[in-house]
Amino acid sequence: MIDLVRSHRLVAIIRKPDEDEARAAATEVLAAGVRLIEVTMTTPGALGLIRELAGTWPDAVVGAGTVLTRAGGGGGDREPRARFVVAPNVDRAVIEAAHAGGAAAMPGAFTPTEALTAMSFGADVVKLYPASGIGLAAFGDLCRALDQVPFMPTGGVSVRDAPEWIRAGAIAVGMGDALTRASTAELAGLLTELGGTG
Repeated sequence: MIDLVRSHRLVAIIRKPDEDEARAAATEVLAAGVRLIEVTMTTPGALGLIRELAGTWPDAVVGAGTVLTRAGGGGGDREPRARFVVAPNVDRAVIEAAHAGGAAAMPGAFTPTEALTAMSFGADVVKLYPASGIGLAAFGDLCRALDQVPFMPTGGVSVRDAPEWIRAGAIAVGMGDALTRASTAELAGLLTELGGTG
């Protein structure tokens, strides 16, 4: 999974108050070429939508976001599960449950201590959250000090500055509303600039 994240460099975050609105937003970014997509558990019908998107877009990697409990992002024995599980915090039980279900774990961290704790619990990728609270210059310093941590800044990353986060040391960026509000041309330009593979 970390190789996929490194190669695509962009995770689209779908967080909508309505399932139909979430489906439309997900379809739009997938059609534009984004291949890593996270449906947050705050979205109505999130698990069903994850299954639907995975079936409709077999070349996409669909994950669950805002997972706060070990049961989040799962499915029944015959249901496809999220391919990756993202959380805003570091919770060992959630990380272990993700791995037990065959999913990558991407917990959220803000401080060096939280990031290293996440790695010690087996995190595959560390979501730096909220990225807006640290800024690019400080993030570059953090990456130089903790070059063993695969960071994915999320929360406040824009279409305009996403490439800067990659240049500063991120393996990928997570983008929500900024991405779903972007035009098709802006999405295409971003994917080209990031060099992500579709």
